[in-house]
Order: sequence, then structure tokens, then C-alpha cells
Amino acid sequence: WLKLFIFHSRKFRSTDRRVRGAMVSALSSARVCMAIFSAMFVGFFGYTAFIWVKYTPVYSPIRCKGVGSHMTGYTFDSVSVNLTGYSTLSCSNPNNYPISLVQDGIDAGDVLVRRKGWPMHAVGNAGIPEVIFASRREGSLHAILHVSMPLGEALQLLNAGVAELITEINVVVVARLRYFWLPVVVTGHQFQVCGFQARLKDRAIGAAACAKSVEELVIPDVDDLSARGHVTSLGLSLAKYHEATRKKNIACGSLGLVFLLCFGACGACAVRSPWCGRTARDPKLAVGRVPEPARALSLSSAAVVPQNVSMTNVEDEALHIGMLMRAT
Repeated sequence: WLKLFIFHSRKFRSTDRRVRGAMVSALSSARVCMAIFSAMFVGFFGYTAFIWVKYTPVYSPIRCKGVGSHMTGYTFDSVSVNLTGYSTLSCSNPNNYPISLVQDGIDAGDVLVRRKGWPMHAVGNAGIPEVIFASRREGSLHAILHVSMPLGEALQLLNAGVAELITEINVVVVARLRYFWLPVVVTGHQFQVCGFQARLKDRAIGAAACAKSVEELVIPDVDDLSARGHVTSLGLSLAKYHEATRKKNIACGSLGLVFLLCFGACGACAVRSPWCGRTARDPKLAVGRVPEPARALSLSSAAVVPQNVSMTNVEDEALHIGMLMRAT
């Protein structure tokens, strides 16, 4: 019966060995893939931790100081006097990402004139061209003042001497963060007032100063050269700052936890895990090894083996028979 069984099972032996070899190769490849995924998730976790440190604090105010102002010549028409003023601020961005400033609306705000004994009123509007401050770099912020006054009022200011021109600056602060290739944009509104003294007779311009409101604004004298370089800050409001910080902590913390869990799962699966199947060291999947029950069957059946069948073939066939019987 052994010879007859060997004869009928001989044609399945080579196919069975190829299947077992393919299973061992597939399991080895799966372990390699798990190890690669594990290393990849470690890299993601490290990058997330780096981003969290890089963007802490999430925002530092842009600091600006006045570097110069000037006015162009007057133009007259039948009812008004028109002039244009320019004010330049030198600003530094201390953050690790670029920030842009753009005026909120058609213009940045009104231009007000103030003088003792006169009610403060609007005489024009201001415009601020969009500017982008690179990460940890300096740049220039320009304010353009368009002033148009009635002819009679302009003549009074010319005779009065010095007047204060106050500009409302209403801008949008846009912070552009980045996570891998994904841009993260945080926006906030900023309102300030800046002003300087002007002597219209000789078009002399004093140093500029800025504050949160007109009541807090203290404008230096037009001839006070030591006041030049007054530093002001532009940035997000306190509520917007806390909101951005909370979102950054939640996002980085959640992503870091997910990457850490994925690393642990892939690492455990790559080392040894029942979910990854049996490894090549399992004697039930090893090619060329004879399990103990099959070897015992081959030895006990040696007496009935014909003379033209070698002992090696008998052991191989016994191995195959043992596996088939066990599977059955």
C-alpha cells in the first residue's frame, strides 16, 4: 500500500514543495515590508516633533521702526489742494515662516489731520502695497497717503505752521506655515494708527510713531531727530494667538500619536507576530526538513519497501505522506 500511495502522490510532490517555498518567500517579504513601514513611521514622528518645536511659539510679532517720510509737491484745482505723502517702515520677521501684510479693503484706512483748536477730521485715505516678509528676514513696509483738502483749509494749514497727519492702518496678517508639502495658512486682522508732524510750508516731515489707538498715540516733534527709529509691533491679537497655539498643539500631538502607534504595530509585526503568519523557522513550513512523525513513519515502513526504492526517496515520500495525512 505504501508503494501504491507513493506512486499516486509522486506527481504532487514537486508542486507542494514549490508552494511551500513561495509561502516562505512571501512571509519573508512581508516582514521586510513591515520593517520598512516601521522606519517610515519613525521618520514621520520625528518630523512632526521637529515641526512642533520649530513653530513654538506659533507667532512672534513683527517689529517695525520708521526710517523716513516725505511729501511730494502740491497740485491745485479750483476747489482743493492735493498732495501725496510716503512713509516707510523697516520691519523684521522673527518667525520661522514667511508672513505677508495686505490692506483690508480698498484702502488701508483714512488719513486724519489734527491741530490744536481744530476738530480732527479725515482729509484723505491711505494705501499699503502688499509686502511679504521672508522667514527671519527684514523688509520694508510702505504707506502711501493721498491727501485732498479744500483750498481754504489748506491755506490755513500753510499759515498755521505744523499739523499732525494720522494714518489708520487696517491690514490682514497672513502667516504661511508648512507641514511636508501641505500649506497651513493662519490669518488675523491688525489695526493701528501711525502719525507724524508735517510742516506744509517747507514740506518737512517728522518721525513717525504708532499706537493701538489715537488716544494712545504720541507723535514726536517735527524737528526731533532723536525720535526717529521708534519701534512698533504688528501681529495677531491675543485671542487669535491662543487659538493658533491650541490648533498647532492638537494637530501635532494627534499626528505624533498616530505615527507612534503605527510604528509600534509595524515593528512588532516585523519582529514576530501571529498576524504576520509563521516564519521560515517554523518546521511545518521549512523546505527539506522531515518532521518527526513523518520520519518515524518512514522508519517503521522500511521493511515493506521494494528493493528498487532507495531509502532517501522513502523518507521524502514519507514526509509528504505525513503532511498529507496531517492535513486530512
